[in-house]
Parts: sequence; C-alpha cells; structure tokens
Amino acid sequence: MKEQKVLTFDMAVAGAVAAMLKMGPGFVYNEGAKYTCAYVPTGHPGFKPTTWAGESMTSSNNPAAQLCGCIVGEILMHNDMMTPEIAGIYSGISALIGGSYVLVDSDETRTLLSAMQTEQDSGLTWGQAFLTALEDVRTRNINL
Repeated sequence: MKEQKVLTFDMAVAGAVAAMLKMGPGFVYNEGAKYTCAYVPTGHPGFKPTTWAGESMTSSNNPAAQLCGCIVGEILMHNDMMTPEIAGIYSGISALIGGSYVLVDSDETRTLLSAMQTEQDSGLTWGQAFLTALEDVRTRNINL
C-alpha cells in the first residue's frame, strides 16, 4: 500500500507562490463570490461536471475554472498530491483536509489552506487571500 504524502506548511506556501506566479497575485478565481470552486481546471481528466448547491459545475459557469483549479487545488497539483478522488469532489475544504483526502502536518497548515480557500471563495485575489491566510496563521499562533 502506497504511503500517503503529508502536506507541510512550507509545501503549502511554495504551492501558493507557484500558483500566484502562474496566474498572477491579482488573479480572481471567484469573481463576485458567485461561483462554486473546483479543485482542478474543468479540462482536467478527473473533472466531473455535476450540480452543487443548485449550480451546474460546467466549463462555462466559471471562466476562471477553465484556466486553473482553485488555489488549494493548485497547491495540491504543485506538490504532486492531486488524486482522482480529489479531482472529482466538491466538498468543502474541511472535508478535504480534515478527512482522508489530504494529510496536513499541523494546525498552521490547516489554517493556511482553510483561510486561503475561504478568502478566494469570497472573491478576493489570490494575493489578498494568501496574505490574509498568513495573518490568520500568525494571529492564531500568538493566541495559542
């Protein structure tokens, strides 16, 4: 049985930086916070069109989804952690990193990924989402 890779904080940061270099820190994945998120681009072989929260997940509903996956998906792809199971799911971030899909090394990594996803989904740029997530990690560490 293949051992599952663990996503570390440094790997998550490196993946986020790679995603921003690919698309630009001003890239907005979820313009107007009106689209659902896919972990892989709609052209990915593992992408499964479906309906989620009343919205059809097709290549035409979110123009950004044709170009790339959401920021967490891009991080997973950068770290060679994308699996067919992840590519085909539309569950929230807590199910992705809190269950058996992605193992993370720490609460800091979990906070970083959750905050980036939340901020991206609210319509922020990837650069803003990343900086906000880093601040969330820093604040939580101070308050521990």
